[in-house]
Formats: sequence, structure tokens, C-alpha cells
Amino acid sequence: MLIAIAVILCSILYSTMVYVVYASKKKIFNMENKIYSFLLKVTILGLFLELACCFSVYYKDASSICNILNTIVNKAFLIYMLVWALTYTIYIFLVSFFNEENIKQKLNPYKKKLFRFLTVVYIVFTILILVLPTYYFNDGTYVYSYGPTANLLFVIDGICILFDIFCLIKNIRHIGKKKYYPLLVLVILMVVAMAIRSINPGLTIINSVFAFVTVLMYFTIENPDVQMLGEIYKAKEYAENSNNEKSLFLFKVTQRLREPLKDINRLSKEALMESNIDIVKENLREIKFSSNTSLALVNDVLDISELENRKITIGNHKYQPFNLFNGLARVTKLQLKEKSIELRFNYDQSIPEYLSGDSLRIKQIVSTLLENATTHTDSGFIEFNINAVVKYDVCRLIIVVEDSGKGMTADQLNHIFDKSKVDVYENPEIDDSQKNLVFIKTLVDLIGGTVTVTSEIEKGTKFIVVIDQKVPTEKKTEVTKAIKQYENIYVNQDHILVVTSDEKIEKKLSTLFKKFHVDYNIVKNGQECLEKIRNKESYQLILMDETLPKLSSVHTFDKLRSIEGFNIPVVLMTKHKDIETKDTYINIGFYDTIGVPIVKDEIKQILEKYIKMR
Repeated sequence: MLIAIAVILCSILYSTMVYVVYASKKKIFNMENKIYSFLLKVTILGLFLELACCFSVYYKDASSICNILNTIVNKAFLIYMLVWALTYTIYIFLVSFFNEENIKQKLNPYKKKLFRFLTVVYIVFTILILVLPTYYFNDGTYVYSYGPTANLLFVIDGICILFDIFCLIKNIRHIGKKKYYPLLVLVILMVVAMAIRSINPGLTIINSVFAFVTVLMYFTIENPDVQMLGEIYKAKEYAENSNNEKSLFLFKVTQRLREPLKDINRLSKEALMESNIDIVKENLREIKFSSNTSLALVNDVLDISELENRKITIGNHKYQPFNLFNGLARVTKLQLKEKSIELRFNYDQSIPEYLSGDSLRIKQIVSTLLENATTHTDSGFIEFNINAVVKYDVCRLIIVVEDSGKGMTADQLNHIFDKSKVDVYENPEIDDSQKNLVFIKTLVDLIGGTVTVTSEIEKGTKFIVVIDQKVPTEKKTEVTKAIKQYENIYVNQDHILVVTSDEKIEKKLSTLFKKFHVDYNIVKNGQECLEKIRNKESYQLILMDETLPKLSSVHTFDKLRSIEGFNIPVVLMTKHKDIETKDTYINIGFYDTIGVPIVKDEIKQILEKYIKMR
């Protein structure tokens, strides 16, 4: 007993000294330090409880009060051992599978559920310890407890040790890290302690092992000085990255301001010398686009203080994506006039007319990628594709810029977005393209997107940028409803099939449909009309000339009605405007008739009447 008391007193002494030193130091209260602070306090309390157990067991038969006190102290000590083992196991789990940067992100969604589960585990085992009987042995030399409660505790400790060993094996490649030293010591000493207890139950050193491991953690993992140094190093690295990013940004702005200013100067001269009003308007559009680009760059320079803190302001405004990307394609096409390069621009028509987000940042990203493709391509093509996946109120833009240029090596690909490789002082020969691409990666990350790249030497490079944008919801007032109704009639690309061989009718309808912004197809005879319908082509309306070659209009209409599922309104264009003729054709099955020559007001009435039938 004297040996056990001496071991406990030594453990209390060095544990208390470590706690005093630990409490006097400034520390970063991250996840590891919070758990360690709790473990250190619990360990010291447990050592005092173990010391009290030794005396309470020795004097438990002196009186009924001593017996009750002995039961309370022993149960409290057993609960302490449970708490220490479970807490240390939780700590090992967290440091093995998470790090300080991602632990909040990964665990926050499950924080409440995890807390409830652990609370239930602690409560259930505590109740079992309190309910199960505990027996005591005292022969004057050895004093210890045994029975169902002690056996339960040994089982729990054994399971915890096995789980700790699993974590150790799982992270065997990181076993050299200092944070795993206490775990290795714990596993070894616990095996020794349990072996000793099985040989001689009176020699209980398990709690002293807990104390030693807790103290060891201070010098290996939880040393607040080490934590402070680590945080200082991170802060220094953060500051250096911010400075590099600011320098890169300023360099990028000065380089990019030259191009739009050159374009404005060139296009202004061309507009002054041009007499064709359409070409002048086109030049003015390009000038406006270039001036907007310059303005965006100047605004970024004014916000340089925010960039220095890595907090570039991200805009959120409504814009028209087609105008944005089409403008970029036009500017690129002008730049490619001097080279034998084909620009292939494809735009997904399923993209909503309006999106909400930071169009200026997207313009910077895409224009830089197009500029990079132009710089590194001497002949061949540049593919510029805009696709999208629209779900609910989110439009995922998939922007692809592919060229048939020089390409990149595997080593260049591996470091294409590496900020350390664009330091002008360390790499004076680095080209502007890599600086631009690192800048692009920063912008893409800031607006919550992703950018990937594939490349092959002498075959070209392909960049894919994925950015989510909001689809703005429009408040439906009476005015907007009326506008939407009008747009549904004329501006929604409704398909109309015109069946006529008369060039005058064809020309007149073409002029009117363009004015009404209605999409249409024209076929010359009834046979072509039947082929389109049989091929499952969809139309909102069919306008059919009364006089058709080969197959008459009435015969064509009969064959159309025999096609399964055919329900498209067919309006006949006839030179006979009398009521009798109209009634005759309607009785045959035509929906309506319209006079020839075509009159604007009549065709407008037909469109309003039948396209609205949707």
C-alpha cells in the first residue's frame, strides 16, 4: 500500500507542476488544447480520488459512515477512469482523421448528433458503474477493488485501447509525428499495467499510466509554445502570400489595361473614317465593351486594400450571359484577324436570359483564358463553348476554352496554378501567361468555382471553368405579366411551318416573322411538309398555301390528319376571301383561312389566336 501511495503522490506532484506551467502560458484554444486542458484537470482530480480510495478502503470497516464514504469515493474514481479513457479515445479519433483546418467544416453538420450520442454513452456507462456491485480486498499489505464494476471498466478500457491501436495502424505512415508518441507509450504501458494487475491485483498503476501519458502530451502535442510558434509561422506565410498576390494583381492590371485602351484607340479611328452606319455602330459596341473592361480593372485597383487582405469584393447583380460571352467572342475574333485561327463559339440556348452573380469577375476569367489561348496558338482553332446545367434557381455554367496551340508538359501542368512559381524575384524568366493563370485561379476560388486544365505538347490545351450563378426570380406584377404575355407571343422562338412555292408569299412572311421575332421554316410542297411531320418535327402552327405543286393543299391536309398524334393547327392561305370559301375549308377541317396577298394585321391576328393556344 505504501508503494502505491508513493507512486500516486509522485504522479500528483509532476502533474500539478505541468498544470501550473500550462496554465501560466498563453495558448491557442483550438480543438487539441481544449481537450488537453480538460484531460489535465481530470487527471489531477483522478489522482486525488485514487489516493482517497486507498485510505477509504483501508478504514471502510471502521464505521458505517466510513463504509458509505468508501463506496462514494470508489464509484467516483471508477467514473473518472471511464471519463479519461473515453475522452482520450475521442481525442485520438479527431487527430487521426481530421485536422484543425477542416474539423469544423466536416463535423459541424453532425455536431449536435455527435454530442447527443457521446452524452448517452457517458450516462449509460456511469449508471452501470453506479448500479453494479463493487467488492474490496484488504489484507493489510494490498488494498484494491474488484467485482462486476471493475470488470466492466477493464472491458471499456480494453475496447478504447483496441480502437486507439486501430487509429495508430490506420495512420501508420504518420507514426513519426510527435502527437502519436503518447499513444504509443499508452499502449505499451497499459499492456504492462494490465499484465502486472493480472499477476498481482494489489499493484494497480493504471491511473499513474494515465497521468504519465497526459504529462507527456504537453511536451509533444499540446505544448502551447509550439502551438504559438505554429500560428506565428502560419501568419507569416499568410502575409507573404498576400503580398505576392497583391504584386501579381498589380502586374496583371497594368498589363491588361493596355489591350482595351489600344482597342478603344483603334476602333475610334476606324469609326471616324467609316461612312457605313452599321459598321460605325459595331465599332461603338466594341468600344463600349473595351471601356467596361478597363473600368472593371480600374475598380479593382481602387479596391487593392481589400485584395491585400484577400477579400476581393464579389458582386451580385443581374446580367445577360449571352451578351457577356458573345461580346468576348467578338473581341477575340477581332484579335484573331491577323492569324489564321478559327474561333468556334457555341452557346447553350438553355441558359436563362438573365443570371445573377459577378459578371465582371467572370469576364476577367474568360477573357484571360481566351487571351492565353490566342497567345499560345499560331494556327488551327480556338474552341469557346458555354454550356449549362439549370436546376431549380441555380445555373451551373460550364465554360470551355480549348486551343490547338503549343500545349504544356506534365511538369508545367503540375505547377500551372502554383503561386510560388510566379515570384518575379525567384523566377525572373517566368512568362506572363503563368502569372495570368494564377490570377485566374484566385478569382475562380473567390467566386466559389473550379478550374481544371488538360494539355498535350503540340496538340493544345483545354481549360474548363465551372461557376454556379443564381437564376433571378421575377416578381410578377400586372405590368410584367403583360410584358411576359407579349413576349410569349412573339419572342419565344415558336416554330411555324410555312408550306408555299410562291416567292412573293415567302418574302412577305419572312419580313413579318422577323419583325415579330418568330422562328419559322419554309417548304415548297405538301410532300416536304408531310416528311417533316412524320419525322416528329414540332411546330406550333402550319400556314399552307391553297395552290401547291404535285400534292394539293386539301390532299396534303388529309394525309396530315391521318398521322397518329397530329394536332397542329393548319391555316390555309387563299386568294378567295369570301365567307362561303372560308366556311368550306373550315368544314373540311382547316382551323382558319387568311387572305393572299398577306396583310400584316391579319397575320398578327392569326399568331395571337393560335400560338397563344399553348
